[in-house]
Amino acid sequence: MNRSLCFKVAGCGIATALTVPVMFFGTVPGLAYVIPAISGMIIWFVSDFMSVRWALLSYIACCLILPLIVPAPEAVAFFITLFGWYPTLRPTVMKLKFRVVRGAVKALLFNIPAILTFRLFAELTGMEAMLSGLLFLGEYALPILWLLSNIAFVLYDMCVDQMMYAYGRWVKPRIINRVK
Repeated sequence: MNRSLCFKVAGCGIATALTVPVMFFGTVPGLAYVIPAISGMIIWFVSDFMSVRWALLSYIACCLILPLIVPAPEAVAFFITLFGWYPTLRPTVMKLKFRVVRGAVKALLFNIPAILTFRLFAELTGMEAMLSGLLFLGEYALPILWLLSNIAFVLYDMCVDQMMYAYGRWVKPRIINRVK
């Protein structure tokens, strides 16, 4: 095995090993959506240093390990369906020429997994009981939650963009200089 391959395997292992304990914080109330987003950025570092293929390999390893040991099924589901792979594939989406097309693709990349995850949890855990607390909104409860979740995704996407910029501008050059 050559040194480059060893470096890549070790990098994927480290990213996976960091993602798993971070995901345990998904059990803290209110962090079920934040923690998978942070964990997805860990996977993105692999794609930045190595390649998207190696990042997806690390993502797959996390998808196999997390459901077995992390006691926060909602956080694990959102990591698997969206936050684990989105930061890694976002640079590919950003290469699309037209802004409207990019926005539409991002909306699809968010809404399809979000709706599927919600339906899965509604069927498996009776999550629809959660909506009973929103009875004052009446029949508009789901559309309002959908709109708010899309706004949250836009904010998340803006944060990911800024984090990637800051990382590439200030952090990565310092890391590269130390590795040389």
